Amino acid sequence: MSSSGLRFEVVMGSVLPGGDPLPQPEWERYAGLSPELLASLPADVRLVASAVMVAARTATGRVDAAVELGSKEIQRVSATGVIDTARAGAGLLLLAVAEAYATAGATIETTRYAKLALRSDDLDPAIRYRASGLLAVGRALNGEYAAAIVAVVAAEELREERGWAPSHADFPLMLAQVLIASAALDAGELTRLSNAFRQLGNGSPIWTSTATATLAMAHLCRGELGEALALTRRVLQGTGQEEMLAMIRGFTLGIRADLLLLRGDAGQTLSLLQDEPSPIGHSLCFNMQRSAAFLQLGRDRDALRVTDECVKMGSRHCLRTIPPLLLRRAVASERLGAHDAADEEFAEAFHLLHESGSYTPLLTVPKPETIALLRRFASAAPEAMRPAIADLAARVTAVPGQAHVRPALPALTGREEVLARSLSGKVTNAELAAQLGVSLNTVKVHLRNLYAKLGVSGRAEALAALDAAGFYDIPSTRT
Repeated sequence: MSSSGLRFEVVMGSVLPGGDPLPQPEWERYAGLSPELLASLPADVRLVASAVMVAARTATGRVDAAVELGSKEIQRVSATGVIDTARAGAGLLLLAVAEAYATAGATIETTRYAKLALRSDDLDPAIRYRASGLLAVGRALNGEYAAAIVAVVAAEELREERGWAPSHADFPLMLAQVLIASAALDAGELTRLSNAFRQLGNGSPIWTSTATATLAMAHLCRGELGEALALTRRVLQGTGQEEMLAMIRGFTLGIRADLLLLRGDAGQTLSLLQDEPSPIGHSLCFNMQRSAAFLQLGRDRDALRVTDECVKMGSRHCLRTIPPLLLRRAVASERLGAHDAADEEFAEAFHLLHESGSYTPLLTVPKPETIALLRRFASAAPEAMRPAIADLAARVTAVPGQAHVRPALPALTGREEVLARSLSGKVTNAELAAQLGVSLNTVKVHLRNLYAKLGVSGRAEALAALDAAGFYDIPSTRT
């Protein structure tokens, strides 16, 4: 496709205050443009055209392609990877790249390019407004809520100063406000934002799915699990999946996982998240939620194993999702008798939680064990930390609790787990011995040990205990 008839400036203007929203077929048209077209354009026109192509790929769900193209274009104009912000059109390209990274859940890159956009010399108030909203998203995604609020206030002051009416250009700013309200479990603000998304979206699948996910989070904050679960199902299983932002799908998936965990359905949580990768930097950390499910099932070593990769990421892991992960590791370590490791993980989580003030990391941690760890931490803490300790204790109490927590299973040996799974097949002990290639007496010994661990006296009681703990909900990790 040639560049004739393409209105790059108008397209980028459509995402700014005062611009007319671009219909989805137009976004598809620009998303289909080949990057090879850029080579034929003058330098300043190329900056704007590349911004349009990046924005169009993001708007049509091709986030990986958007990130790849945007990164290449920025590398092209700067050997160091930092664009010359004095060039005309630089602000638009930086905006498009920041939004692509925000949609991908990459907190560091979102913040970096939004801040660069705010420094570009061709910056007009509309670009500054959009960049402030994206900066707020990046900060909030990373759990830096105080800094996110500063960016939100800057954008709101600019909107008031310029007299801009609420419009589609508010989308990044509103997303940041959703993240901030979620951290505070502010159901009223989330409900307000959900209504605003629905009103401003005029039926757009992106806006509608965002409104529904936001309302689901509001219900979660109130402990209304049934209503919230129904809304998340509507988002994740409804039509128009290809038109939903990747960030909103991930956000909704995380909400549904938390709801299932609050309901005590650890097996369903693991099934929901099966093969689901966490986004760049783990701004949504599904390993953390898998760990919570393993804790509910009494599989404490698996709770540690599944988060080992996250710990190895170090500073590359999102700051917002590392505290809940550390809390779950602390509980698992404590259960396994590694008290020093539990204290170290809890102490790090405590300081991060104190800094953020967020409630959401506490949603699905085992409350009694978390309080016990907090009390032990408090016993050795200096007097000056008492207010912070009291604040965290209050937050643990305030979050919605689990409606039903399945009993934790004792640790089983590999042979005991294989036998436990075989019990559901209604096979005789002799058949079990034949299947496992051991003597009947060996099977009886292992079964007696299994029954003793479960605190039962026979097969029927063992099956009931295993089923109640969700043992059969997930596949075995042992052979």
